[in-house]
Amino acid sequence: MKRLICLFSLVLFGLITLAAQKKTNPEVTKLIKHLTALCSLSPTQALDISPIVEVYLNALTTNIERFKSNNKGLNRANKTSVEQYYIELGQILNPKQLDKVKSENSEGYGSNVEGKAK
Repeated sequence: MKRLICLFSLVLFGLITLAAQKKTNPEVTKLIKHLTALCSLSPTQALDISPIVEVYLNALTTNIERFKSNNKGLNRANKTSVEQYYIELGQILNPKQLDKVKSENSEGYGSNVEGKAK
């Protein structure tokens, strides 16, 4: 009987753990790794920015879908998304780290944010 209870507990724990795990978008992981290298983020900071990065990338994807043939609308929507992204990152990163992200975003990694709609 004890074995049955232990087995049931292990199976239940495994199912709960599996259900709790969320599949992470590879783009989110890629951007977090990039930001970690760029800004020397602590493990806690990298973990804390994960949901912010996910929301940001989802917003950019949604903007592209929503404004397929409207470049001005896409640029405005992306600008709003970027501004919100910076505000949220600013709550976790120190000013020097945030400046690095802004600088990189304006000239490198995220420079296509205000790209053209297809």
